[in-house]
Amino acid sequence: MPFYICEHCAFETQDPKKKICERCKSVLLLKCPYCGKPMEKTRTIYCGHCGEKLKISICPIQ
Repeated sequence: MPFYICEHCAFETQDPKKKICERCKSVLLLKCPYCGKPMEKTRTIYCGHCGEKLKISICPIQ
């Protein structure tokens, strides 16, 4: 099952109904914006297909 991720705050979900991040209200990514392949694993920072960086940060700013 694909993952939706927020590139701004690292929020992740597998709920296909969610299109907006619960934390920061950004649009969630379902596909890599660089290669178009789906996100297939949790806690990812880089695309598993093309290697491009997907998230700004994996943890909130302290």
